[in-house]
Amino acid sequence: MTQTQDAGLPFEDFIQALQSQLDRVQGAMALKAQAGIPLTFAVKDLSLDLRAHVEMVDSVIRLRPAAPGETDTSVVHITLTTITRPMIEENARSFASSNDPPLREALGSTISEGEQRRLEWLGVHSLSQLRAMHDRSGEAVIGGFAGIPANRLRMALQRAHGPFVAHLDHGLDTDLECKARFHRAQKIVR
Repeated sequence: MTQTQDAGLPFEDFIQALQSQLDRVQGAMALKAQAGIPLTFAVKDLSLDLRAHVEMVDSVIRLRPAAPGETDTSVVHITLTTITRPMIEENARSFASSNDPPLREALGSTISEGEQRRLEWLGVHSLSQLRAMHDRSGEAVIGGFAGIPANRLRMALQRAHGPFVAHLDHGLDTDLECKARFHRAQKIVR
């Protein structure tokens, strides 16, 4: 576990680690099949029962494993099953274009990490998604579901409507070239 025993582990980190390890197993099985080695098993469904303390800290669900003999814990039932490519494509959110800034980049410090996470729970991951939801529902409805005061959400959207610089390219290849142009410019000004 990467977190201290008292802090627990974010649930999403646990699921991501589990998924990553299952993906590695699947990759190893694919290599065996490509090498002509017969497969002796396949993972179709995986069920886990975890005895853990489940806590909510700053909009993050955290799991803290139960110690031996502890009785005041929850049992978290997790069942994973296989899915097909069409199922993934049908249920995965489409990633915004590179021109569409993520919420944190566009809204800056006008919303907290917890507020951003609650917007993500509503399916809002980018500025265009927030604007589209705002156009359909308004800040009062979004704020009510995300637990963000409507005036703060309004301020965040107003900030996002202003000019936005996503990338600044000075057009110089190296710092040395930049310094040389700066010194030439200083000589011209004098």
